[in-house]
Amino acid sequence: IVLHKTFWEKRKQATANIMTQRGIHLRLCRSIQVEGAFALLKNDFGFRRFLTRGRANIRTELFLLAMAFDLKKLWMKREHGRLQTRVSEKMTA
Repeated sequence: IVLHKTFWEKRKQATANIMTQRGIHLRLCRSIQVEGAFALLKNDFGFRRFLTRGRANIRTELFLLAMAFDLKKLWMKREHGRLQTRVSEKMTA
């Protein structure tokens, strides 16, 4: 294992970033968003199990699910006129 000379400096900076008010808020939002994404896939899309076998086929199926999730999210933002806003920056500003 080879570590670059700047590794510890970058790690210290990353730790400082996540301990700020904005970093704490973003971490809290992230933990909620992941669970919501799986709930949406299960309830709205009716996803219960993969329909194919094999690593490549499952990756393709998961890619299509993620694409559908992102398109739905983009569509809902467009419909509600929220394409230019960033909630997380507003909350901590």
